[in-house]
Amino acid sequence: MKTQVPVAEELDADASGHPPEPRCEVRVVRTDAELDALEPSWDLLLGDAEASVFQTFEWLRTWWSYFAGHRKLHCLVFTRDDRVVGIAPLFLEDVRILGIRIVTRLRFLGCGISDYMDVIVARGCEDAVLDAFARHLRQHAARWDIVELADVNERSPVFERFPWLLREQGMDTYSYQGSVCPYTRLPDTWHEFRQQLSQKTRYHLTRKRAKLDERHQWKVELFQSPSDDIDLAVREFIAVHEQRWKSLGFRSAFDDPRHRAFHFEVSRKLARRGWLRLFFLTIDGRRVAVTFDFNFGRRIHVYLSHAHGPDEVMKLSPGLLIRAVAIERGIAEGMQIYDLLRGTEAYKYEELRCTSSLNWLIRAVDRPRTARIRFRVFLVREVLAKTLDRLRREYYDLKRFVLTEKPSAMTMLRSVRARCAVLRTVGRTYVRRFSSPARASAPDDSSGRPEIGTWSPR
Repeated sequence: MKTQVPVAEELDADASGHPPEPRCEVRVVRTDAELDALEPSWDLLLGDAEASVFQTFEWLRTWWSYFAGHRKLHCLVFTRDDRVVGIAPLFLEDVRILGIRIVTRLRFLGCGISDYMDVIVARGCEDAVLDAFARHLRQHAARWDIVELADVNERSPVFERFPWLLREQGMDTYSYQGSVCPYTRLPDTWHEFRQQLSQKTRYHLTRKRAKLDERHQWKVELFQSPSDDIDLAVREFIAVHEQRWKSLGFRSAFDDPRHRAFHFEVSRKLARRGWLRLFFLTIDGRRVAVTFDFNFGRRIHVYLSHAHGPDEVMKLSPGLLIRAVAIERGIAEGMQIYDLLRGTEAYKYEELRCTSSLNWLIRAVDRPRTARIRFRVFLVREVLAKTLDRLRREYYDLKRFVLTEKPSAMTMLRSVRARCAVLRTVGRTYVRRFSSPARASAPDDSSGRPEIGTWSPR
């Protein structure tokens, strides 16, 4: 379906006397066949847009294949002069309580396992596309109750401009700070990069590498192209991931067969495009550390990085060593940013002196009374679900603390008291963030990657 977004009454000139920017036409893609036919235009648009690997057709089409379920595709395609200048990869989803539909929400494809989500927009067309997007939502408000755009990074025009455009269309808009994505800039040479590390990290890199040479046989393996055994690499990556967490008594995200199948397929697709980088550190014949990266747009996306092995091997910091290998290789390939994605783990700041980049959740709701009542019921459900999830994560964190640290009774008591204080703060944050429309709210301090259908510690 294609609709012409209405043009404002005065088209002769804007306030500065310049001719107005041409409007976009909006087409809704609702079937898998239409989505597949969009691939060539999608690829062309990516070449002229600021986007991450999580906005590629390969990533999102594979996600839709495995996680669509009962959701309905609602991908918006923005064209101007028969050229695709924007794509909003969206779907409609019913939220139910006891089988009764409470709201229908509009969300991004890829939610849950994508660290950045966004509208894909050609450079220079941001205002036209986002204006058309807001107008389209206004005109078709009967199709949805809540617009929910999660994990929109602060550098995105959607974060900067879209809430204001929605308000102009008569919608209440809420913006919440969500996850944090630490990153560090890469210089032109590995030597320069080492110099920007802390003295402690440089010392550890040199010392651990020397001990590795002295005591063990080791090698680095890289899987990146279709000629490599990508399925083997993914299986080995999953094995390291599962060994790490199951040794601590936790479940793995890959217990979900859809999750496993998604990673096998998307890895093969990204390898064909030259974007995959799977590095392994093998010590004495055993793969003990892995970094699962995507090199896209001069940016290394560190999707997951894990290490697991015997105690004498883990003392050599294999995780640090394999990340150093990936960074050195990335610099040689001309990468400019090392992006560790969602999560505020201490090593990201201590080892690499990362800078934080914030992701945001943008919600919009129409103003009629029935829509607002539905929205409030949805928020009650949301708060309860997030409270249960937070309690579960606190339990897992406490369990891990007991298993790894073996604390004394006094240390355990102090830890429990500290966690209770954090929970009180989080509870107050939840109440504030949902109480009234806001441009910003206190940060949601969750740091893990949300998983679809399961919980996965990082």
